[in-house]
Amino acid sequence: MKITILVADEHDIVRSGIVSALGGGKDMEVVAETGEASEVLYLYRDLRPTLVILDVALTNRSGFELAKELLMDDPQAKILFLTMQLNENLLSQAIRAGAMGYVMKNVDRAELLDGVKQISRGKAYFSQSALRIMADYYIQTHRSPIHHQQVLTDFGLTGREREILSMIAESHTSQKIGEKLFISQRTVETHRSNIMQKLGIKNSAGLVRFAIENGLLTGTVAED
Repeated sequence: MKITILVADEHDIVRSGIVSALGGGKDMEVVAETGEASEVLYLYRDLRPTLVILDVALTNRSGFELAKELLMDDPQAKILFLTMQLNENLLSQAIRAGAMGYVMKNVDRAELLDGVKQISRGKAYFSQSALRIMADYYIQTHRSPIHHQQVLTDFGLTGREREILSMIAESHTSQKIGEKLFISQRTVETHRSNIMQKLGIKNSAGLVRFAIENGLLTGTVAED
């Protein structure tokens, strides 16, 4: 099934470049583009694209507010922030807004396409620079080993489940997790399902949010 995309960026030249980078393939198509925040929800309702690409700031509107509005309209909406701005505050706002990914505009085309494909499959995707900030900020300055152990105790996560949760939050695929831990992909998916059940979380974006807010990232970046 073709991945359909709605692109929203207030800069015409930048938006044109994004559309061009995403176009030309058989597996994805930009079905709409706009520079106006007021048009995004209307276009989404009309076209129901696979995912929406937003900048953090649109004309007279915060991209984070718009993301929340999209998810209120459709809790299954998949949102990727594509921006030139990056710091821990913006990342935190993006995750709280329900984004499944955060990628910088200076990434190469292959990474952007990979992010779109991962998110279309319901998996979180963050650029390496974003992952480094999340790891550094939340691990080094906000959490302690005692807190980590308390999280495991409170939610009943096993050591293996915590390990897999950290790798999911770092955008590793189930296949890559299995390879690193020497277990099958099916076993990884079983652990993923158990983690979601224990935490009361329904999707990968929620797992990423939980891992970041509880300081469970390992401090490494995804290699796949």
